[in-house]
Amino acid sequence: MKAVVFTDTFQVFVMFGGLTAVIVEGISRIGGLSIIYERALETDRIEFLDFDPSPFKRHSFWSIMIGGFFTSLTVYGSNQATIQRYISVPTVKA
Repeated sequence: MKAVVFTDTFQVFVMFGGLTAVIVEGISRIGGLSIIYERALETDRIEFLDFDPSPFKRHSFWSIMIGGFFTSLTVYGSNQATIQRYISVPTVKA
């Protein structure tokens, strides 16, 4: 079990390192965050604080919160590998 936890921890660091490298490289190739933000505004890609309750809207506060809850529930609450890790250690700290 220690090997699995160690491997998972190492994998998380590798994934976040790769994600960080991709973000940094993308920002440097485009020319900076300000250009990225301006292009996103021009193409109407930024929709902050949209509280429209319509289920036909792709991304709103409600669709992200409710959909995110059920996605997290399936990943962390009913995934066989996750439950196996939960029950294989005696305490939360372990």
